Amino acid sequence: MKVSLSQLVEFEGDKCPYYWKKTYESTTVPHKGDFVGDPLWKDPYEYEVMEVIVYYYNDTCFVGLAPYSLVLPKERMADFKQMAQLHGWEAGWMLLE
Repeated sequence: MKVSLSQLVEFEGDKCPYYWKKTYESTTVPHKGDFVGDPLWKDPYEYEVMEVIVYYYNDTCFVGLAPYSLVLPKERMADFKQMAQLHGWEAGWMLLE
């Protein structure tokens, strides 16, 4: 099954948080209340699964994670985008460029 993780990240001064996503193949479907770990995150090293939607018709699963715990400085946005990409995440704000 294709699993798509989605998480919000907030930058200082922005009215709305941005999201990023990571998609991978898995035989395990997360459940609400589970915790997911990823090398991108540092302290905390995992985030709680808040929402799971399974689309059986196309063998995919959407997983909404708790928002990123820090509010990041706006000037670090490009650095954060690059770090997310290095760990296999697609930053939603890339669509704005």
